[in-house]
Amino acid sequence: MKKALIFIVFFLFTLSSYSQILPSHQASHYKSSTGATQGVSATFTSCDAIRHIGPTQAQVDAEYLGTNLEGLVTSSSGIQLFTVPFSGTFTITAIGATGGNEGEPTVEVGHPAKITGEFNLTQGDVIKILVGQHGWKASCRPGWGGGGGTFVTTNDNSPLVVAGGCGGPHLKPWGAGTHSYQNASLTTTGNRGTGNNSAAATNGAGGSGGNGGSGAGLLGNGHTGNNNRYQPCAGVGNHTVPQAFVNGGVGDGFGGGFGGGGGVTNTYGGGGGGYSGGGGAKSGSPYTGGGGASFNGGANQVNILDTNDDFTEADGKVIISW
Repeated sequence: MKKALIFIVFFLFTLSSYSQILPSHQASHYKSSTGATQGVSATFTSCDAIRHIGPTQAQVDAEYLGTNLEGLVTSSSGIQLFTVPFSGTFTITAIGATGGNEGEPTVEVGHPAKITGEFNLTQGDVIKILVGQHGWKASCRPGWGGGGGTFVTTNDNSPLVVAGGCGGPHLKPWGAGTHSYQNASLTTTGNRGTGNNSAAATNGAGGSGGNGGSGAGLLGNGHTGNNNRYQPCAGVGNHTVPQAFVNGGVGDGFGGGFGGGGGVTNTYGGGGGGYSGGGGAKSGSPYTGGGGASFNGGANQVNILDTNDDFTEADGKVIISW
């Protein structure tokens, strides 16, 4: 009996001492039956890429250095490839990009979609992640293009979650929240731009062009609008057709953000990229492009607009938790 008591005391003392020297970050983690660490998350960003082109491998490597994504992400023309670490349930959140404003304190950037779902994924599967980039000033009148959508798909381009980006704004201030069509759509139908009475894009198509360019969708390219380059900023090139996600997701080279953002023409704002593209502004104040559409194929869905600041441009992001 005395030996048993001594053993129990020694065991409890050893366990207490060992728990005190564990790294603090392990306290909220546990191991699955496959040995994979649980209770962690990984955040994918635009990796400091700007304008209509996504990040290079060098930018990806620099961004994730020292994080739990170091060495695990490959850039394929700006689309980030990630291999599922184990079979299980993953929570994926995607946030689209805003329109641009280059720090103009009275120009609204809109509210992108924030889309969350749960998915059963298999170890070794490759998923594609395109993080949308905000619209930018191409016309120095000025005017801004639309923000890119943020996409998470399987390796064969089947969508898991897509968060629509915002339409591009015009210089004139209109008061916070007064033109909600600039925000992303939480449905699979994109929003129209100002004065654009043509049908909104559906089923993964690109948006309809007005005067301003329209955003691209999952499957269909956008439009360059009236193709005007009004008072272009120094070093800015020509319009390029916003590309669908399946075609690489490059935005309009005259103001559109990576992720299919539409370009600015004259000072008509471009549409946002997304599951279906947002329409370009056509006529009438406030000359703002429409937001891109969203998609959620997961369980326990949460589909909301992001609560970002109305006047601070921002790229999208993807958060994967397991």
